[in-house]
Amino acid sequence: MKEEENERSRKIYHFPRVRKSEGEKERAEEVSTDPNESMTASSEQISPLEEQEMPEKENGVNREITSLNSGQKSDREKVTEQAVSVDINDRISASLPQIPPLEEQEIPQEENGKNLEISNLSGEKNSDREKVTEQAVSPHISEQISASPPPISPEKEEMSEEEKWENQKIYHYPRVRKSERGKARNKQFSHSTTVPLSHSPMQLPRSLTQQQRSLLIEAGVVAAIAFILIFIMPPLLTVLGQAFRVSLLGRFLALAIVALGIDLIWGYTGMLSLGHGVFFALGGYVLAMHLKLQIPADASIQLPEFMTLYGVTELPWFWKPFYSFPLTAVGVFIIPSVLGAILGYLVFRNRIKGVYFSILTQAATIVFFNFFNGQQKLFNGTNGLTDFKTLLGANVSNNQTQFGFYTLTVLLLAGAYALCRWLTSGRFGRLLIALRDDEPRTRFSGYDPTGFKVLVFAVSAGLAGIAGAMFTVQTGLVSPKAMDIAFSIEMVIWVAVGGRASLVGAVLGAIAVNFGKSILSEQFPEVWLFFQGALFLIVVTVLPDGVVGWLRTEGIEKMRSLFGLRKYAVTYPSLEENPEVQIEREELETED
Repeated sequence: MKEEENERSRKIYHFPRVRKSEGEKERAEEVSTDPNESMTASSEQISPLEEQEMPEKENGVNREITSLNSGQKSDREKVTEQAVSVDINDRISASLPQIPPLEEQEIPQEENGKNLEISNLSGEKNSDREKVTEQAVSPHISEQISASPPPISPEKEEMSEEEKWENQKIYHYPRVRKSERGKARNKQFSHSTTVPLSHSPMQLPRSLTQQQRSLLIEAGVVAAIAFILIFIMPPLLTVLGQAFRVSLLGRFLALAIVALGIDLIWGYTGMLSLGHGVFFALGGYVLAMHLKLQIPADASIQLPEFMTLYGVTELPWFWKPFYSFPLTAVGVFIIPSVLGAILGYLVFRNRIKGVYFSILTQAATIVFFNFFNGQQKLFNGTNGLTDFKTLLGANVSNNQTQFGFYTLTVLLLAGAYALCRWLTSGRFGRLLIALRDDEPRTRFSGYDPTGFKVLVFAVSAGLAGIAGAMFTVQTGLVSPKAMDIAFSIEMVIWVAVGGRASLVGAVLGAIAVNFGKSILSEQFPEVWLFFQGALFLIVVTVLPDGVVGWLRTEGIEKMRSLFGLRKYAVTYPSLEENPEVQIEREELETED
């Protein structure tokens, strides 16, 4: 009997706690799940009431209450119901977002109408507190309430797949809603095919990267130097009474082109060639053969004069293609390149490198030197080809024609620099450096070094042929002496002085060494070779990376300290100038 009475009282006490109006249930579900959690927490906190055993007196009162049909409640139940309802309302209001008072917030009339309609759905009259809460929250959730899926009636508990999909799309719509500014930004940068071509993102201006800016600056510097060499240096040297230096400068600029080719294979790929004089001389011979075939039409003998001296009556077959200037211009680059590719393939296929490669190129120089030196009837032997008359109808020895050759040399040097810069940058350039530093590891990475080495060696040979052609047309002579071993070694020294693996250093080294050679031979004609030998020894022992390499590593810092400027700080000036830090750094360097 006692257990039945306790059970009845427990039902009565639970009734006011869980009983809610239909409007409150809908509002709690639409706002968030937090009120439900708070209600659950509140019910858990009041749970000790369920475990209480009610006195007999109260049980009797409860039985009387349950028997009443008029719905009157005892004072204890009313107090309990008020306490629980206040606790639930406080938790619901705490879970809602903080909003300003009703008087300070302007609610549109249209949304107010919607809220009034929503508040009247329950069919019951809400209190003033509930009306204020609904009106305050409605501007934030009115769209979500309107877009939420309609409640499912008991008659339609089972929906088809299409209806579920439609409800899911409607329910998710408020979550992905974006502001107008975000929509405009997405529309501007979207890659959709519906974007017009005029507003395509591929046509939008893009900021230049650091590498692109550096390349533009480098191109501007090269263009400025070319402008100075063409339009400023010749008049300046003429005013100073050194007009003959202009032709010398043109020759040295031609030698700078072959220095770029050597730097390409030695500085970047690690292949030291001591036979580039062969390719240099071949380019000169190709252009010289075309110049020797410029014979007047009314001449009795249509042969070069040296052939008549040796009794040749018919022009050899390999001379005839050089009647054409376009074929000659192409042959200046192609013939040395093809020879370099064949020689390189035979060497690199057998994995010959290092000092053995240098010995082979030097041996090839000796072979070609002896061949051209002994062909008196074909190439005039030791004397070589000289006494050029005309080129494309212009007198070769004329000053204006020579200035044209000088200008063309400057432009070709700029083009050769651009070609080498393009080859040594990017993935191909990094691959060349990898072949130089560790060829076996590059081979194990899946690359075949043979093809890359052959290509680079062929390009270097072609640049040497162009340099030989421009040097020949400005000096008026080409002979087997250009294939001498000493001349090929001098080319390597130019690059070593300027700095290998530096295209600028190769150009500066070729010009500086040859100008110094010219000046020293004029001032000290008997001992100038000693000065040249001392220069090479200093470079090898003191400046192994060349002048440009020294400037890159420590030269700039020494020059800054010489002029009293502050040392460039890698980290912080206070640390770099601290004597204790410097001593500790020196100790670490000595330990290494």
